[in-house]
Amino acid sequence: MIRSVLAGLLTMAMAAPAMAEQIISDRAAFVSAVGDRTLSRQLQRFTVRSDGSVSGTASGRELTGNWDWQDGMLCWNLRWGGRLLQQDCQSVAVEGGTVLLTARSGAGQTAAYRIE
Repeated sequence: MIRSVLAGLLTMAMAAPAMAEQIISDRAAFVSAVGDRTLSRQLQRFTVRSDGSVSGTASGRELTGNWDWQDGMLCWNLRWGGRLLQQDCQSVAVEGGTVLLTARSGAGQTAAYRIE
């Protein structure tokens, strides 16, 4: 159940326009692209802070936690509506004003978030 919630929150597949994709492979590039900015899509809207914290909402519930950079991947530790979700590390790419997050270390579904 928790794994499916995390998948639903952060990794639902979404078509993205064909653009030049920039792979993000280190913390500095990630912070430059999305640090202290809000990411949004459908019922999800959360701020990724450069200090490693995350806060916002997903499907009408509070989303809080932190992120870290490990082995070239973005790793989330999140609470959603008071429930601790299983850590998920994701590959990251940016296309224009969109960040693409691919679950399960780049082997899962990709979700596209607008960078605000």
